[in-house]
Amino acid sequence: MMLYLLFCITYGQQNQENGKKIFQESNQYLFTLHDGFQKYLRGVSTLEAARDSVRTLLYENDPVLFPSGHTGCSVSALATQMFYPIYKVPQLHLKCSHCNHTIMINSNRIGRLMYVAHSATGSISQILESHMRHQSQQVCDNCNAPLESTIHFSETHKLYAVDITDRDVILSRTVKIQGSVRATTLHLKGLVYHGGYHFTCRIVDESGNIWFNDGITTGRISIKDGKFGSVSQPNLKQCRNKQLCLVIYGHRS
Repeated sequence: MMLYLLFCITYGQQNQENGKKIFQESNQYLFTLHDGFQKYLRGVSTLEAARDSVRTLLYENDPVLFPSGHTGCSVSALATQMFYPIYKVPQLHLKCSHCNHTIMINSNRIGRLMYVAHSATGSISQILESHMRHQSQQVCDNCNAPLESTIHFSETHKLYAVDITDRDVILSRTVKIQGSVRATTLHLKGLVYHGGYHFTCRIVDESGNIWFNDGITTGRISIKDGKFGSVSQPNLKQCRNKQLCLVIYGHRS
């Protein structure tokens, strides 16, 4: 389900070169997935083969977290691995609130997946803004004033995921990710639901139309399921007796 959703997000209404750039600059999993998607688009392979190539790679790298066969895995763990920015490492900026002294750290601990805290309230956009810029526990070496922590991504951001499993937050249509020069606006692209040991998804296109997909019942066909803005927040957070667990934002073409 996650891999099908990524295909729709990056190739549905964006050009192939843009999808290629998103995948090739990320990590080995998205690079492998992109190669499989390209073969599918040329008519020499299938989406299932692209999926299986990534599944094999995930299993080889971590057979405990990503077991083979019909054993399930965590969609959050999958999103963490798929979106982890190996090739473009984010920067963590620590800036003094008093003397403006700045410490810059290349941090491979920062991925493209945010876990929303139990205590968080408000919209995803507000929660993400607080996550990207907040007061640090550290103090300035020069004047002992508190340091403010700011996360910057060195390249224009293309994909970001938010885990809201069992969280009561408001879905935002757009979020902003801070780059080295300016912030990038990302748009709501995908909603992943879980229940009954099975995942389904909704895809949000450029016009805000919502499409439902279930690999078991709909296969590769997606069913129109309303429009963002006309579907209520409670109905966005649940879908056919399954609960929303992961929200994916992407760059608009």
